[in-house]
Amino acid sequence: YLIDGGSSTENQIGEYRILPYLEQEGVRVVDGIFLSHEDADHMNGVLELLELIKQKRTNLIVERLILPAWDNMDVFEKVLNLARELDIEILKCDTGDKISDGEMTIICLHPKEGNYQGKSNEGSLVLRLDYKEFSMLFTGDLEGQAELDLLGTIGNVDVLKVGHHGSKSGSSKEFLLECRPQVAMISCGRDNLYGHPHEEVLERLEEEHIQVYRTDQNGAVTIQTDGEKIDLKTYKQYNIGDD
Repeated sequence: YLIDGGSSTENQIGEYRILPYLEQEGVRVVDGIFLSHEDADHMNGVLELLELIKQKRTNLIVERLILPAWDNMDVFEKVLNLARELDIEILKCDTGDKISDGEMTIICLHPKEGNYQGKSNEGSLVLRLDYKEFSMLFTGDLEGQAELDLLGTIGNVDVLKVGHHGSKSGSSKEFLLECRPQVAMISCGRDNLYGHPHEEVLERLEEEHIQVYRTDQNGAVTIQTDGEKIDLKTYKQYNIGDD
């Protein structure tokens, strides 16, 4: 399963990032691609990946595309049209929907049906993955009141994908106290224009003694698990002259 894929700074991320990684890992069939919301940095790489499949530049097979259950789907028009051309099943994901695959379960915690056009971050898919004793929370760009509305429904997790790239509008103290992750992963570009991750979020994570990994500092972050133990690896590309 793939959850989001895009960038606001890198070009051709589908061809030069996502596809090579899948091929390296020996993935030939993707059971499902989740798109948490409409922002380009979460979906333009997926759109490009589907284009590559259409052009027969890869033999990768995508079985289904899974989107938040919004009333207004116009924002996903391009990716939906491509999925239909490729006979990819299109599913809408609503609160409580669940995918079970062997001992792994992915459950949708948010959003409920509604129109989130113009406030797509609040409409982000929030997915909890459980595999044996391991659990992880994927939050898209969740922030603000939508994050607080989830309190009481999340439960503790081992790993948290921090919402909205570490923006101060998310990852509230109340939210972190409910999740109580051991590890937090922040996806953000080096020297990005938004100043992500914000210092306030880093301070909140530190206060709760949560180990933080950031793609701007650590490069790609990979977690492998047998359902009990976690093997976490990072990749950092150094430039000549770096200490």
